[in-house]
Amino acid sequence: MIRINDAIEELIQTNDFLAFGLHHDLLNLSQLARFLQPVIEARTLKEVQVSAIQMNLSRIKRRKQQLAPTPLADFYIDKINIHTDLISFTVAKSAQAHSDLNEVYNAIRKRGGFMTITEGISEITSILEKDHFEVARDTMRDSLRHIHRDLASVGVKFNEKFLEVPGVLHAMLQMVAMQGINVLEVSSTATEFIIYILKHQVNLAFESILTRFGKDRPKQPW
Repeated sequence: MIRINDAIEELIQTNDFLAFGLHHDLLNLSQLARFLQPVIEARTLKEVQVSAIQMNLSRIKRRKQQLAPTPLADFYIDKINIHTDLISFTVAKSAQAHSDLNEVYNAIRKRGGFMTITEGISEITSILEKDHFEVARDTMRDSLRHIHRDLASVGVKFNEKFLEVPGVLHAMLQMVAMQGINVLEVSSTATEFIIYILKHQVNLAFESILTRFGKDRPKQPW
């Protein structure tokens, strides 16, 4: 059975937000202990008092300068880019929708355009360039729902050595969320991650991610 202190240490080592907050004395330990209580209980498989969590957090905070850097502290991105003038739409999942989307994708590919398709349990969402939206509108026989215009994307590529580092994608989303930016869609491959947001916020998202995770940024102690 894992000890309370060990459970908290593991959380801090794998959570950039907690490590950052403790390092810079940004967190109310009493409130943080209450927030972490169910997480700690799930890890330790026993009831844990808030006071016990707070006491351990205080100890960790006092020696935060001696804590080993988290694996996430070494994470950096190799490339980052912006793609503007995008539109997204959603359709109900069906055989007809699959057929129509395939036709749209082939037409846009012949034009040399950009299009992504994400399939969920009951819906399919596609993102494409504004110049090609009429192809989708004219081809899709099912009604288009949740249309978002004036979208843009921020895409990053990182080294495959970071694939086993916990919290990489969360950390990038966190930087965007801290700026009050609403992420409308996301997509990813093994070493690429793309967020889709409103066009007027794309520069802020770009700078937030690059400043925190750019390869040449100053080394962070957490």
